[in-house]
Amino acid sequence: MLKEVYELKTNLQKQSIRRIALDNDETLTFTLKNWFARIAKRFGNPENLPIEALIKKYRYIQNVPYWHTPEIFDWVVANVYDDKLQEELEVIGEANKYVPQLHKTKNVVAYISNRPIEVAKGTKTWLIKHGFPQAPLILRPSYIHYTMSHQWKAAVLDYLYPEIEAYVDDNFEVLEYLPDTYQGHIFLYDLKQYDHKLANVHACSDWPAVVAHVKNIFNKNTK
Repeated sequence: MLKEVYELKTNLQKQSIRRIALDNDETLTFTLKNWFARIAKRFGNPENLPIEALIKKYRYIQNVPYWHTPEIFDWVVANVYDDKLQEELEVIGEANKYVPQLHKTKNVVAYISNRPIEVAKGTKTWLIKHGFPQAPLILRPSYIHYTMSHQWKAAVLDYLYPEIEAYVDDNFEVLEYLPDTYQGHIFLYDLKQYDHKLANVHACSDWPAVVAHVKNIFNKNTK
């Protein structure tokens, strides 16, 4: 386990307070709007859909059938590791307005993302720029291949439970790698409905819904 993850758990254990962590891409940053727009301009948009309609239809780049080319794959990889690009991304769903509200109910103590560690500087700069709560950044280490990102994230969340007992993410794939015994709460941003074998999975259509769900579950123990 990463040194940073171990230190985070140790520090939280000393405080004896259970808290929440957040994902980055498509949870705080509208990364795909930037990427979809530039891919469409450079490689084509045969359906001629507006960018946000394209995102709504396919959700992720890998779901767009006519973008399954080596050239686009190489472009995506280059952008994943572009540290400067992270500073240019838009905030999604007014997350910078609602995360401070969330923080008052359940302290945000980490940002846990599949982003590679190589973009840590740009990610930190972006979080500060948009006024998000200060907290450690846990990014995918270089020895974890991107195809193993969801497995890696699930292992981190499982290890950090119960000190981190809640997590907000847009991507439900991480759920497939959490053990059946995992008792933490997962809040799925930008999903109106999602059924899963884990008991504590909450579909949240937008950031106000995330805040409302968190308050409903944890408000009795606000710290």
